[in-house]
Amino acid sequence: MVTIKTVQHSDGSASAAKPSEPSSTVQPWWSCLRRLRTYSVVEPFLFLVTFGAYSRLVVSNELMLAKACTLVLNQTREYCLNITDDDHKSQVLRIGNTYNMAASLSITIPALFTGLLVGAWGDTHGRKWPMVLVPTAMVLAVAGYALSVVYWNVSIVWLVILHLPTGFCGGTPVINTGVYSYVSETSSSSQRASRFSVLEMANILAMTLGTTVGGRLFSVLEMANILAMTLGTTVGGLLFKVGGYLPVYGTSLVSLMATIAWLIIFMKEPKTPTEPSMDKIQGEMTCAGPLHSFFSLDNIRCTFSCCLRKREPGVRLRLGLLVLCCCCFRFSLIGSSSIAYFYTKEKFNWGVTRFSYVSTAFSVGQAVAVAALVPLLTRVCKLSDAALGLLGICSIAGEAVAKGLASSEWVYFLGLTLGALGGTATVAVKKHVSQLVSRDELGKIWPP
Repeated sequence: MVTIKTVQHSDGSASAAKPSEPSSTVQPWWSCLRRLRTYSVVEPFLFLVTFGAYSRLVVSNELMLAKACTLVLNQTREYCLNITDDDHKSQVLRIGNTYNMAASLSITIPALFTGLLVGAWGDTHGRKWPMVLVPTAMVLAVAGYALSVVYWNVSIVWLVILHLPTGFCGGTPVINTGVYSYVSETSSSSQRASRFSVLEMANILAMTLGTTVGGRLFSVLEMANILAMTLGTTVGGLLFKVGGYLPVYGTSLVSLMATIAWLIIFMKEPKTPTEPSMDKIQGEMTCAGPLHSFFSLDNIRCTFSCCLRKREPGVRLRLGLLVLCCCCFRFSLIGSSSIAYFYTKEKFNWGVTRFSYVSTAFSVGQAVAVAALVPLLTRVCKLSDAALGLLGICSIAGEAVAKGLASSEWVYFLGLTLGALGGTATVAVKKHVSQLVSRDELGKIWPP
């Protein structure tokens, strides 16, 4: 469309100016893509790393059960595929869940210490490379799981040990700190609720898609295993030995390697890292260089100093309570997700495929609900952060109660429905924290 402007002269007369060219107002498509890439760097990262983790989660639980049955209880693979004895089934589930809990602790406990170091270090030197280390450690763990499938007699204990590198690299706390701090630094206060809801949607969709793809790959190839067992051929024996695990772990590896490449190529620090204000108050770090200063205990000292220093009346207490709330959310999420597959297998005799499909259906609804309702509630309805958080807490509590009391599948489905708005609690807490602290304190005080 051509626009004609009228020019007013000093003598009062008017004349038509030269028509403007349409092309002068249209920006090239690559310029739009460049702006989109700048705006949405961490969202694809969060999606890819979560997809890589969750595509193998349920299948890894099944691998724990299979190894518990064959290596700990000394049963055959054929018997373990379809356990009919209830006592044996309960025993396998108990052993598998114990090792799965140990694997979770091998990530969580080291990550608590590493998170204290990375927070302050990231405020000084940037958040990119700590975020690269986490998926790199995950790649090592996935490769180890794949090797344990090929060499089946490898002890189940090694499946626990494989998670230690991820824990020492910081695990989920480092990813969350890096992602949400980056968004807080690159967006205005009015944009953060929307950006955080998009991150939450990317996280949920990645969990959903990862669980679905992993479960589907596993179930299709597991059918081939059963057929191969029936035929009893050499090829069938090899298929049974490999099982449906390797394609799943291959998919996870590709996703995690794409995550690393994405971060290295596209992520740019939002600003040139400067010495944070708390470091200036407490004194310069004694160790020289980014790598040396990473292991400095001054990082931990600065983190606690930042949390405990004097602030405006009520702000310090509010920050402490917000961090505590976020820890409770994480406790609830990690606890329920780590036993979800074992719980449904024991209660309702669900397999990998059934669990994957149910998780997919309800997680998509949760992602859509969070992405659609958060901007609506905060911008249109002007809902406060406290009200948004309470809505999420009630949703999480309702889901937990219904799942715990589920005596039939429909009650379990009701619990999943009640938990659809649980993500709003995380959005509310992190949005409010970002408004209470300065940019150079985000890494130190950011909730896990």
